[in-house]
Amino acid sequence: KNSLLFCFKMAAKSTKMDVDGGDEVKGDVDEALYSRQLYVIDHESMKKMQQSTVLIAGMNGLGVEIAKNTILAGVKSVTVLDNTLVKINDLSSNFYLTEESVGKQTRAQTCIDQLKSLNRYVKVDCITNKDTTLQQLIESKKYDVIVLVSYPLKQVINYNKMAHDLNLRFISCDSCGVFGQVFVDFGEAFECTDLTGEQPMQGMIVNVSKAEKGIVQVHEDTRHGMSDGDFVRFEEVEGMTQLNSREPKPIKVTSPYSFEIGDTSSYDEYTNNGLFFQVKQGAKLSFTTMEKLLSMKKDEIIPKYPNPPKILTTDFCKDPYEQHLFYLALQEYRDNNNNNYPAPTSADDANNVYKIFEKLCNDNGIECKQEDDDGNNKLKLKYCELSRASSGVINPMCAFLGGIVGQEVLKACSHKFTPIQQLLYFDAFECLPKPSEYNNNYDEFKSCNNRYDDNIAVFGKSIQDKILKAKMFLVGAGAIGCEMLKNWALMGVACDTNKEGKIVVTDMDQIETSNLNRQFLFRDTDVGTAKSTSAGKAVQVMNKDINIVAHENRVGKDSENIYNYDFWTGLNAVCTALDNVQARLYVDAQCVYYNQPLLESGTLGTKGNTQIVVPKMTESYGSTRDPDEKGVPICTLKNFPNKIEHTIQWARDDFEGQYKQIIVEINQYLQDGDKYLTDLHKNNPSEELAILKKIRINLENDKEKKGERPLNFQDCINWARNKFEKDFANRIKQLLYNFPHDAVTTEGAKFWSPPKRAPDFLKFDENDELHMGYVVAAANLRAFVYGLKGSKDTDEIKKLLKNCVVPEFSIDS
Repeated sequence: KNSLLFCFKMAAKSTKMDVDGGDEVKGDVDEALYSRQLYVIDHESMKKMQQSTVLIAGMNGLGVEIAKNTILAGVKSVTVLDNTLVKINDLSSNFYLTEESVGKQTRAQTCIDQLKSLNRYVKVDCITNKDTTLQQLIESKKYDVIVLVSYPLKQVINYNKMAHDLNLRFISCDSCGVFGQVFVDFGEAFECTDLTGEQPMQGMIVNVSKAEKGIVQVHEDTRHGMSDGDFVRFEEVEGMTQLNSREPKPIKVTSPYSFEIGDTSSYDEYTNNGLFFQVKQGAKLSFTTMEKLLSMKKDEIIPKYPNPPKILTTDFCKDPYEQHLFYLALQEYRDNNNNNYPAPTSADDANNVYKIFEKLCNDNGIECKQEDDDGNNKLKLKYCELSRASSGVINPMCAFLGGIVGQEVLKACSHKFTPIQQLLYFDAFECLPKPSEYNNNYDEFKSCNNRYDDNIAVFGKSIQDKILKAKMFLVGAGAIGCEMLKNWALMGVACDTNKEGKIVVTDMDQIETSNLNRQFLFRDTDVGTAKSTSAGKAVQVMNKDINIVAHENRVGKDSENIYNYDFWTGLNAVCTALDNVQARLYVDAQCVYYNQPLLESGTLGTKGNTQIVVPKMTESYGSTRDPDEKGVPICTLKNFPNKIEHTIQWARDDFEGQYKQIIVEINQYLQDGDKYLTDLHKNNPSEELAILKKIRINLENDKEKKGERPLNFQDCINWARNKFEKDFANRIKQLLYNFPHDAVTTEGAKFWSPPKRAPDFLKFDENDELHMGYVVAAANLRAFVYGLKGSKDTDEIKKLLKNCVVPEFSIDS
């Protein structure tokens, strides 16, 4: 029951933030800004991040994505380095560059003001002195994390060795067309405090065997959810009490409902009850340098199970070591050609990369000839096309890789979640046009000297023209919605000069402070304004040609006069960025009916999902449904709670009943009178009498007539004190009278056996902070409902408590 008291107590408290000068956090974390993030990253990890400094070298599209994500997350400082002058094609991936800066400013200088505006708690600066070298910055040891973006492999090897020797955390990454690479090195002894970030598992046990390999059986209602090697401890075990004082030990899973805990043969016999708790264990992770990784053979980089591979698999249909060799081939070509990737219009350049790749395959004993049905070499086609497109830095790849690398930076700073160990490769070869689609005419990829040149280098002019004229409907302008609009602005969606393309975005919500931590199109000055309108204005700054219309409508039955037949049939595709299933199902149903493609996605903490729905090719979003959540029986909530979820639901139901539901009924009665009574009799006859009785009790102030309406704060204190006695003492005394601790069923089994847990009643103690917190919260809420003046002065409330009369409870036998 203590958890119930805690819920009420927290309702009466407020959070205080100590900020010095409006910029530097001196005390607690700003929970208003970081509230959603704190659900995933605890306060201690967040404080570690707020003490971490990050250097990002390279501010192309990928670099600015990493910087944006890192700043929003709330590290101490971010320094950017890039002395490259802005080129027109940079605008296809870097959302903070402008046409006016082309050829005049460096990429870092152009981005810095916008980056600073993302988070007032993060110090953001750029290195403007061209004499300052990256080596000097690393050797200064001012930065905890070093991130290199699109640096040549030879330089990565050198700078990584410097950082490794200085015990600095190092990340390098590159985006080459639709091919991407990430390398992570956090040193030889990186402490990871929480490998998964998941809540520890816990549950009730029903039996423990007495044997050399003791087996714990958990209750059949819920799987234990643990894995081999997880550590557990025990509480409240009866009989085999030695488990209660035993240090956490690793387990071996034997089934979803049982696990082995080692030798229990010397312990007493298990008799009843018991809880298990997973104990999170940190780990010391060892990383090696890029130089050492490159000297390893295939069986060292990808060893046999159970040894972990050095390359994280991103697509189980593709060979990660094959991708590794392609990256090496691409870097060797780059090294031999003045740091340039293959020209998108040159088949010879692409073939030269493939020749290097082919040699590497032969040297490592890998077959690099895979023929299709027509006798063509599929492998050559794939890697020649990836090579051809590699010079383009495109926004979709930068957004994807920037999210991954941003998360790795947070892992490096917070020491939470398992880092990539140590390489990651990704390719989206399937997205590239086939040579037959452009008739092997490489002029399709020729530069047009505009902001979309990198997109054209990858996908060609024909596809870019279609994108410019696309008609899209975005439902939701929150975190995912902001990212999608930014992506579309850089890609050129609905940006044709003839205004044939169009984006319609709708969102009913207004911007709140907590949104600023992840919805990066918004600033402090936008708080209180419509999300869709502010997001539309923000992306028009990124690309002045974008044709976007902002709505504030709910998409559903009540807006079908707006989103009608003409609207739906005039689209090219629909994208949802919603936070509820019901709205998703409605949009999905409309897309099925009107034969429209749907892009569906969602996030939950560090997890995410996407689903691409193509008419007549894939299943729709509504084709598969998660099972409905199991409800909790009323008897379990009231008498036999055995999970924290049960106590939370009990507290919520009690709160709703006392401070909302009956209050709404009373106000409707006072406002509508006879009409309310008529409607109540017509619509809810089964509960009519009970509701009317509650209304009378809460409006009547005569205690002799059992009225409960308070006239002053003393009455509120009396009510709260007696409610405490009723809920946490009297009801439990009655329950234990009916079912004593030693009660047995008609079959002779113990009544209080899992999942039931025998309760204990509480004796009110005004010196107990939890008890007093409950009375303070309940009395003040009661006073607020009736328009009375409350108080949170503990001394005053203790005086008022002395006037309370608590009737002696008599057992109902």
